[in-house]
Amino acid sequence: MDELVIYPKRGRMLGLGLISLLFSMFGLLFILLLIAGEASVGTGLIGFVALVFFGLCSVYLVKRAIVHQPALIISSEGITDNSSYIGAGLIEWKDLKKVDMIEMSGQLYLALYTYDPNLIVNRSHAAKKAANKVNRFLVDSQINIPVNNLAYPLDQLLSKVIEIGEQEMKKSPKK
Repeated sequence: MDELVIYPKRGRMLGLGLISLLFSMFGLLFILLLIAGEASVGTGLIGFVALVFFGLCSVYLVKRAIVHQPALIISSEGITDNSSYIGAGLIEWKDLKKVDMIEMSGQLYLALYTYDPNLIVNRSHAAKKAANKVNRFLVDSQINIPVNNLAYPLDQLLSKVIEIGEQEMKKSPKK
């Protein structure tokens, strides 16, 4: 079986990167206001956190827009998620319990549920582990792939995941 390789939307990644850059500039402004004595320490702290967080986000997103790597790969092995910083990597069909669509904060996600609810958290490192724990607190699914960021039609994505997934999950023994 041929694998289905899906890339992120370059324009969307670049746009989100520029918005993140704008927020990091506001953070820098808050820090400069603190240095000038025009803002409180709390405002300066908020500025520092915003500068670091949104600065890193903008670097990641702009890099993703320039270096065009697959966001999602669907193959006979499983689903490989590289759609975000906390992308889960390869999730084998035998580990998948269910694939569904969920809506969270007005955005549609391809939700992957695994038999082991801590599979992704356990194989992550430091910052990714913390982000995955927050994700687990928000929703039941272990992997949530934002479909708006994928350069592939939603209806075709769903039918392909269902088609390949059903074939491969039938081959795998249930846990």
